[in-house]
Amino acid sequence: MDINKVLPVSDAVENGVWINFDEETSFLIRSTECKEYTRAMQKHSRKLKGDQAKSIAAARMITMQCMRDAIVVDWKGLKNKGKDLPCTPENIELVLKVPAIRDFIADQAQEHANYQRESLTAEAEAVKKK
Repeated sequence: MDINKVLPVSDAVENGVWINFDEETSFLIRSTECKEYTRAMQKHSRKLKGDQAKSIAAARMITMQCMRDAIVVDWKGLKNKGKDLPCTPENIELVLKVPAIRDFIADQAQEHANYQRESLTAEAEAVKKK
C-alpha cells in the first residue's frame, strides 16, 4: 500500500467535502481532524466545571456546538416546510436536533476515507464519467 493514497488531503480536511445524505440532500462536512474543530472543542470544553464535565448531556451539548461551529459548512437540498433552508448557525442547530442527520454528519466527519486522496480521486473520476 502506498501511504500517499490514504493520507488525508489537508484541503478536504479543513474545507470539507460534499457528502450525499439522500438523493436530494448533501452536506459539506469538515473532518473532525480539522483545526476549526479542535479550537471549538477547546472553547466549549472550558465552560464545563466539576461533575458537569462528566455528564453525558454536557458531552452531547458540546459535540453539537462543535458540529455547528466547525463541522457543518453548508448543505444543498434541505427544506423546512417545503421551503429551502439556508445554512446558518441557527438552522444548523435545528438540523442537528434530527437524530438521523446528526448521527450521519458525526459519522461522516470521523470517516477518514472521506478525506483521503484515493477516495477523492475515485470520486472525481466517477463524476467525470457521468
